Amino acid sequence: MPTLQLDGIDPSQQPLHETVAVEVKEALFGTIGYPQLKSDVVIVRNDPFCKSPMYCFGSPQERILLKSSGNAPWQYAHQLAHEFGHMSARSDLRFPRRDGLFWIEEVLADCHSLIALHRLRQLDGSLKTGADAYLRDLLAEPRDKAIDQAWFNANRGALHGAATLTGPCQAIARHIFTNLGHERILRDNRLLIELETGLELSAFLEQWEKLSRSKRSVPSILRALL
Repeated sequence: MPTLQLDGIDPSQQPLHETVAVEVKEALFGTIGYPQLKSDVVIVRNDPFCKSPMYCFGSPQERILLKSSGNAPWQYAHQLAHEFGHMSARSDLRFPRRDGLFWIEEVLADCHSLIALHRLRQLDGSLKTGADAYLRDLLAEPRDKAIDQAWFNANRGALHGAATLTGPCQAIARHIFTNLGHERILRDNRLLIELETGLELSAFLEQWEKLSRSKRSVPSILRALL
């Protein structure tokens, strides 16, 4: 089992960050385990001055960069879980992805953030209230239209071109998070390792659904939008 090496945390200023990292790791990997990783140590460096959080590609070790300043454990959890989502699916094996389906990886990574915060708000202690408020804010983002076929058709072009977490990606993530079991989401994300790239969306979802072997799954939810 890999260990976390947490850098860039000041224990006197960020006393809950190490606890958060452990809980996020357990929420996302405690049941499904880990994929084959590049190293036995996962380096998680917090650098408030970096450009953006990222799961690092081209590194011989598993390395994650976060951008969380001050005592903001829920923001730290949100970012860490997102990058763990990419690591769990080994997105480095498909980088750079050029088939217009990277938005699916961003959607699933955002689902990981929501799942991690959901776990934190169930814990007793000082993390509970803040995590609950943070998750409520994320789930309460403006949603003036239902996530359905009409919505998807209107946003399809933007999704195809997405290279980062965009508003439409977040909207689909909220839709999946509220309509599917969390362990199923984690397991379907892991299946991205086994899926081909370069397929059209419908063929990709068909292949993914066969691998999932579940009547209700991430690919079945996405297929219902086509």
